[in-house]
Amino acid sequence: MVIELASVSRNFGKTAALKDVSVKIPDGSFFIVVGPNGAGKTTMLRIISGELLPTSGTVTVDNVRNFKTRIAVAEENRDFFNEFNAFKYSELYKFLYDDFDAKRFFELIKRLGIEPGKPVESFSKGMKTWLLNSLVISTNSPVMIFDEPLQHLDPSVRMDFHVLLREENSKGRTLIISTHEISEFSDAAKSVGIINHGRIIYSGDIAQTVFSHRMVPGTMSFDETSTIGPVFNEKLVRTNDNTGREPLLKEIIAAYINGSDLSERH
Repeated sequence: MVIELASVSRNFGKTAALKDVSVKIPDGSFFIVVGPNGAGKTTMLRIISGELLPTSGTVTVDNVRNFKTRIAVAEENRDFFNEFNAFKYSELYKFLYDDFDAKRFFELIKRLGIEPGKPVESFSKGMKTWLLNSLVISTNSPVMIFDEPLQHLDPSVRMDFHVLLREENSKGRTLIISTHEISEFSDAAKSVGIINHGRIIYSGDIAQTVFSHRMVPGTMSFDETSTIGPVFNEKLVRTNDNTGREPLLKEIIAAYINGSDLSERH
């Protein structure tokens, strides 16, 4: 499923949360959305999922406007009906998603020792995160969105989750993940969108992005139009020359955000 945002803006009163965002997420992508707190990541995901309408611009999924039932979302706020338990959530998701796999859902929550008959209000924060992630994965939806899905998860559980994501992506599902844990997703993710001050300041294939950028000393003279931004005592430049060194994904992201911050101040 191809997801496309065209000139999307979203205002909350006088505050512009998103500003003229245009991005295309190809079918079967493993797309991570990164940026500082308050940059607009969650707003963008809520618009993609259909939970929020844009103030202006359009969102299409495979050129279809009514696409909410084809997308499953694990939101960062982890809002639950506290009196519900896993059995009740299974029934709810079977009603909402035709392909929901209840057997798989109960297998997944068992990995964390979640008792399906206990109310969600008794769960730890990590259990709530795993419950919501498990619900989304069990929907078998062609598009799965996760907003900070590693919150409060132990390292071993995080590893299990990464394996699950790779399995789902290998089935052709489109994964969209908002995260601050860049290093944890840098191996599996295929593409990245960097957002700051409500704007997508960069998006592209990760392998091509790394290939087309270099880290050079901050004092090195370079064409200003090719200079992205500083990272400590170095800077990121856009070039195919074999100068400097190959950047890490987290350095590319930091440089674009730092460069964007500098531009905002001028």
